[in-house]
Formats: sequence, C-alpha cells, structure tokens
Amino acid sequence: MLPKNSVTRREMKSLMIIKYGSLESSLEIQDVPIPTLKKDQILIKAQAASFNPLDYKIVRGDFKAFRKIQFPVGIGRDVSGVVEKIGDKVKNFKIGDKVLSRIGETLVGTMSEYVVSHKDEASIMPKNLIIKTTENQKKKKKGLMYNFF
Repeated sequence: MLPKNSVTRREMKSLMIIKYGSLESSLEIQDVPIPTLKKDQILIKAQAASFNPLDYKIVRGDFKAFRKIQFPVGIGRDVSGVVEKIGDKVKNFKIGDKVLSRIGETLVGTMSEYVVSHKDEASIMPKNLIIKTTENQKKKKKGLMYNFF
C-alpha cells in the first residue's frame, strides 16, 4: 500500500489542446503540475482514458460560440486507474483502489498521468474488469496518442 502522500513529483505529462483545429495540429504533450486535491477528491494514477466524439468537437472548436477555451487546456473526461492519494473527507476509497471515473466539467483532462476526481464521480472498478495493455503500449510507440502512463 502506498503512503498517503505518495506522489512526490511536481509535474506530469498531459495531452493538452493548444488551439482550435485538427487533432494533428491542435494537441501537444506538455509537462504540467500534478493536480492538488481538495478535501472531497481523489488523485488517480491513470491507466486508461478515452477520447470521445465530444472531445473531437471541442478540439475543432464546434462549441466556441457557447464557451471559449483558454489554451492550453487538458482533454478527456473518462479515466480508470489506481487511487494514489485521497482528500481528508474521502471515506469511500482508499489508496490502491482500482477505480473508474467520469470527471466533472471543471476537472477535464484525463489524458494525463494523474487525474483528480470528486469522490462522488468515481466508483470502484468491478473485479471482472481489467485494464488491458495494447500492443502499442507494450512497444511504447509514439503517435498521436503518446503512451505516457
């Protein structure tokens, strides 16, 4: 089991939107600060995240008439991984738990090494689900979706 403050690094890799446009020209892997926790949040060491149709539309700028983005900004809202740290008011998770989360609107950015989730937006991963490593991850190939987990 990991100690309560197990994350000692200050930065992590994160896929960031740097401008509106195509996926190839608008996304960049950057070093960003590891998020800090509020009392009702958990820090997840990401093992898998998804890129949804909504994410493509955000990158293209389809919603900029409604809400403009201040760049750079993280991308993605779905994540699974292992709880690395817990806030003081979190009672339903412990360090080392495998979890799934659909993070809230203010915490967008699951294409990162670490992700913050509100305790009410995460659940324990069912024991019959596993996170499977892809061949691309095994070979550590770099591409549009760089393997930084």
